[in-house]
Amino acid sequence: MDMSNSKRGQLNLNDRINISRLLDLGNSLRKTAEIICRSVTTISNELKNRRIIHGELSPGGYLNYKLCDRLIKAPFVCNGCESKPNCKKRIKYFYDPYKADEQYRETLSSSRSGPRLSDQAMNYVNKTVSPLIKENKQSINHILASNDVGVSESTLYRYIDQGYLDAKNIDLKRKVRYKPRAVSNDNQLSKEDKPIKIGRKYIDFLAYADANPKCRISEMDTVYGKKEESKCILTFLFRKNDFFLGFVLENRKAETVVKKLNEIEATIGKARFMTHFNILLTDNGSEFYGIDEMEANDRKIKRCTVFFCDPSQSQQKGALERTHEYIREYYPKGASIEDLTQRRLNLMLSHINSVKRKKLENRSPFDKLTQGELNDMKKLGLYPIDPKKVIMDKTKLFKILDPGYESKK
Repeated sequence: MDMSNSKRGQLNLNDRINISRLLDLGNSLRKTAEIICRSVTTISNELKNRRIIHGELSPGGYLNYKLCDRLIKAPFVCNGCESKPNCKKRIKYFYDPYKADEQYRETLSSSRSGPRLSDQAMNYVNKTVSPLIKENKQSINHILASNDVGVSESTLYRYIDQGYLDAKNIDLKRKVRYKPRAVSNDNQLSKEDKPIKIGRKYIDFLAYADANPKCRISEMDTVYGKKEESKCILTFLFRKNDFFLGFVLENRKAETVVKKLNEIEATIGKARFMTHFNILLTDNGSEFYGIDEMEANDRKIKRCTVFFCDPSQSQQKGALERTHEYIREYYPKGASIEDLTQRRLNLMLSHINSVKRKKLENRSPFDKLTQGELNDMKKLGLYPIDPKKVIMDKTKLFKILDPGYESKK
């Protein structure tokens, strides 16, 4: 084989052919990386991002199938598998070097051809930014510091330079030139560029919320205890009233999150679910990748719209991040949550939502609920607590339910 000696830069067609041949011969990713002088991460990302699915999925999507372990971890493809001739798995993945190279060329071309925004998102940016530049003569830096625009300074300059906004270069007090965006050496799709995020990025969220001001926004996340534990808490915060919800999950799988959303809908009803969870803004955790099943219930009826924060930008759902601090009053970061049951969590959240807040004009989230909203929360197991009886100590609180409870250190 004609092996590449380059340790840097993008993979080329010759590299991809060599990867395919080495995998077919049964080489590990580490051995393949050594032979073609590339990093294991580069090879791994190439296979995960450019593998091709063989087989048909039902309308239920991936959640209905258990993938082969070979596809979940290295080498992530069926190439070189000894069981391939007799494999009866319905879903298979293969790496084709020619199609992978073609996909790379298309991705590279599209990344240079225009903005990766929907029309609605671009209209939102234009409506927010252009009047401030043209009429108020504000600087780009001031606009971004004062408004939630959803794009970076260099991107905004580029959109203006390429004519995507009503504001033009001549409207800028100072024109700063930026170098064209560099393509990652490993040539991988970032979290922001995953196909699942198309039309669901934070900038799309801003545009959608701007176009649908009556829709209620809920922030969604998960809270973990010790790293080795599978149990976690699925959390929600209603922006309207700062009300905090949480549900104990036995694992962090996408199908478990979907199952819990279905249970919530079954408890309060579809109409009330759509009221509280009309727009869901969450982070980039894989437990939230069951998009179709999250947005539509088991009867395939649309119930919510899901958007993702930008990678490493937790402040975009900062209200929920700050509210998580109340959980840490009971369970410090890194502490085990194995003793947490839904009954105990409901009691804990009832006390948390009864705490008076300055931002709510010294009212509690329970005080901000309408009667209909309060009835929904009671169906989910949460009740207002007398302000004088609010308890923020785990052992003392849980002894209300279990007199013999003692916190495990």
